[in-house]
Amino acid sequence: MIKETPFGEHLGAEITKYTLKNNNGFSASVINYGATITNIIFDGADLVLGYDDLSGYTKNRGFIGATVGRYANRIAGGKFTIDGTEYNVEKNEKGITCLHGGGEYSSAHWCGKELDENSVEFTYTSPDGQDGFPGCAVRAGLQLKCGLRRSGFIYVLPRKYGFTGTVNHYALRR
Repeated sequence: MIKETPFGEHLGAEITKYTLKNNNGFSASVINYGATITNIIFDGADLVLGYDDLSGYTKNRGFIGATVGRYANRIAGGKFTIDGTEYNVEKNEKGITCLHGGGEYSSAHWCGKELDENSVEFTYTSPDGQDGFPGCAVRAGLQLKCGLRRSGFIYVLPRKYGFTGTVNHYALRR
C-alpha cells in the first residue's frame, strides 16, 4: 500500500511524501525533493537518520537520505575527459574537487509516480551542461515485497557518453 501526503513546498513546487507499507511492520517513506529516503521503519523503530520537516532536508549539508549524483564521490580537480572532450565541473568542495556532482540530484524536484501498490518510481532529467556535466535522465525507485525483503533500484540513462555514480545516501541509526 502507498500513501501520498504533502510534505511542504520548495521554490513554489509541492513536495510529496510517498510511504510504502507491507503487512509485516515494515515501511519506507521517500520525498520527491532529492528522491530522499526520510524513514525506514521496522517493528515501530525508525532505522534511518532524518528530519521531521522539509526545512531540515533543504538545509541538509550531509546529504542525509538524498539521492546523490551525478557522481557520488569526488572528482579531482573538477574536470574529466570523455571521448576527447574535457568537462570542467563545479568545484564545490574547498574549490578543489567536485563532491557528489555538485548536489544537483539531491536538491532537485523529482517526479514521483506510483507504479503499483508496492512500487514508487522517481524520475529527473538533468539538462546538458548543468554544472558542466553532459545531460542524462535518471530513474530511481523503491519497491517493497512481501516479508522483509526490500529492494531499490537506480537507472541512469545518459544522453551522451558519460559516467555516473548515483547512489542514495541514507544513514542507519545505531
